[in-house]
Amino acid sequence: MSEDREMFEPINALVGGLAKAFAVETAEIVRALEAEELALRMETDAEGKNYVEARLKDRIAFIYPGSLGEQIKKSPVPHSGT
Repeated sequence: MSEDREMFEPINALVGGLAKAFAVETAEIVRALEAEELALRMETDAEGKNYVEARLKDRIAFIYPGSLGEQIKKSPVPHSGT
């Protein structure tokens, strides 16, 4: 039986980029995804560039296309006043 792995490489690259952004092993990213502890959102910044916003516990990372392993921006999750 042939397995459709069309999205395997992009997803694998994203998981690797997330692991690098959060300074954890790829297995931890997979575990967090499976446990619904990692939230991913596709967004567009003020300059019209698409990116993925990733939230893991109290941390956030913004992953831009072409930036995996190069220019991953990280920041703490902003605290709300509510």
